[in-house]
Amino acid sequence: MEYNPQENKSLSLILFIAGAAVLAITVIALVTNLGSTISKNSVDGDAKAEYRQLAMNKILEPIGSVVSVDKSLAPVKRTGEQVYTAVCAACHSTGLLNSPMFGDKASWAPRAALGLQGLVASAIAGKGSMPARGGNPATTDEEIRDAILHMTKDTGLDLEKAGGESTEAAATATEEAPTETTVAEKVATEAAAPVVMVNNVKGIDVYAKNCFVCHDNGVLGSPKIAVKADWSARIAKGTDALHASAINGLASMPARGGNPSLEDDAIKAAVDYMVSTVK
Repeated sequence: MEYNPQENKSLSLILFIAGAAVLAITVIALVTNLGSTISKNSVDGDAKAEYRQLAMNKILEPIGSVVSVDKSLAPVKRTGEQVYTAVCAACHSTGLLNSPMFGDKASWAPRAALGLQGLVASAIAGKGSMPARGGNPATTDEEIRDAILHMTKDTGLDLEKAGGESTEAAATATEEAPTETTVAEKVATEAAAPVVMVNNVKGIDVYAKNCFVCHDNGVLGSPKIAVKADWSARIAKGTDALHASAINGLASMPARGGNPSLEDDAIKAAVDYMVSTVK
């Protein structure tokens, strides 16, 4: 067979043209597909502006809210039920975050040992997961007191009556106690002592802000508030020993309850308050 360079050259040209055509078609297809993809995934001018506005609104969205109080306006006193509905019900109606439920004696009984004044002090200062004044700074002390009485009115725990009887008994003891003899003075003082502890506002406040973390639930073997069995052996050591242990620390309890800013008098007041709940 005779070799013909001219025919070979023509074949190469045909193959080159065919390859170029295939390449051109491929490029056109890719460009068309790219354009279609961009078109589908892009937004027009109005939509883009709307998206930017939504993004800006999200960035500027407030992360919380603050209730401001105009102290120049005379507050309108609310009933205990109104305060409960507006402030307390969010947690106390369902027992959220371990809060005592409305009308549930079982969940209120351990706390009732604090007395009405102690419960009010805890609610005012805040305790555990409960913020001060239930998260509403406009709520007055009296409204908090009325709300607590409203929540406990169906539990059989008559906190208001119990507090009144204690105060009345203390007043009677003071009036009847003679002042002529040392023995009579001692008896009157001993009779009034529990009332002094119940009205130990400073001790209640320190406890509500510091000590409750462990002593509410007996964490790390700490004596639980209002549980006499936990305190008997400790009380037997004497008040001075209890004060010293709280100030200097003992076993798993850090010095000053873990708050070095607490003064000795504040710590002693808190200890005296806790002891008073088991007497």
